[in-house]
Amino acid sequence: MIILAHNLYRSASPSGENVAQERQCDLLSAAGIPVHSWTLASDVLASSSPINQFLTAWHLAGSQARRKTFVTKLATLKREGATVVHLHNPWPLFTYDIAVAAQEVGLPIVQTLHNYRMISTNNRLVEAGCLRPSRNDAELLHLQRSANNHSWLANPFYNRALDNLWKKRIPQTAVNSYVCLTSFQRRLLLAAGISAERAVVIPNFLDHQGPIGHEPGDYALFVGRLDHTKGIDRLMRWWPQHGPPLHIIGDGPLAGLVSGHPRIQSLGRLPFTEVQRKMAGARFLVMASTWYEGLPLVLIEALAAGTPCLVPDLGGMAEVIQDGITGVVFLPNDDVRAADAVQRLWDGAPTMRPACRRAYETQFTPQQHLKSLLMLYQSVKPPPKPIF
Repeated sequence: MIILAHNLYRSASPSGENVAQERQCDLLSAAGIPVHSWTLASDVLASSSPINQFLTAWHLAGSQARRKTFVTKLATLKREGATVVHLHNPWPLFTYDIAVAAQEVGLPIVQTLHNYRMISTNNRLVEAGCLRPSRNDAELLHLQRSANNHSWLANPFYNRALDNLWKKRIPQTAVNSYVCLTSFQRRLLLAAGISAERAVVIPNFLDHQGPIGHEPGDYALFVGRLDHTKGIDRLMRWWPQHGPPLHIIGDGPLAGLVSGHPRIQSLGRLPFTEVQRKMAGARFLVMASTWYEGLPLVLIEALAAGTPCLVPDLGGMAEVIQDGITGVVFLPNDDVRAADAVQRLWDGAPTMRPACRRAYETQFTPQQHLKSLLMLYQSVKPPPKPIF
């Protein structure tokens, strides 16, 4: 039995990480592998008292009482046949107490890194196992692009938690293996102080059941949360005034900005089947993110639909999208080149559709993901007892 542990994001801020964990659970179950889905909900914390919220923040660095609770539950699940703990998002209710507890009961634990919260906060960076502030503008930009998005109230508690974790070497010793979504993500993890043998690359996957586009398409498409990290404000600025039509699907705090542009139409939130239809009919998908994405599911959905993608050269996105083959990669923070890239892809996108579908079929199918997961689960061994 595989234990899939995940701290759900608040329903008011839906996340692709929730979707990824659910899909993985369904994938393993469909393959006949017993799964115990262990989820904790941040909605519960958000509705709790201010005192409880403060205590939760204080205990991000570790809680002996919580570890004992986790040890009890994991020991019970081990007796019931659990062999591996697969952690997704640990914050704020699991924390790395679950990794220490897994060590205590002799269960190996792996973690999928959907973001960079283990190696940075809003203003601190982990390098070679040490948490420190940025030394120069380049490192400050790195932190901004990691975009952990803690509130200013919560950030000091995350600083304290990461400092405590890395000083005790919990990330280096308590987690058997880290699942990185891209090679870029793996490089950052190694720079933080994780050994190479503990970091593997296994991308997200998609069981694509939607339509596949064959026609050229007469509009570009943006799908995502309308906020600063997704770059919707910048996109509104650099999208050509006389360029191709752009349809925007999504909602968020910057939804009010999506108006007034002569070539942009906001569609709000749509049902998933309608999103798939729009994806297959688009000439290309646009991403304008200003941060290091993990591996956005929307990119895989576009490739599966045979739709090329326009992406900034940030993080691992340029690994997923091959410039001139499955889309166009543009330099971030250069509005002129971004606008030029729109026209370049508009002209070339129709001939890229077959290559996009091939990229999906060779890299992001459920079968490939399941094979890689099972190999990983079989390779991890029960960890030594903790010394903390």
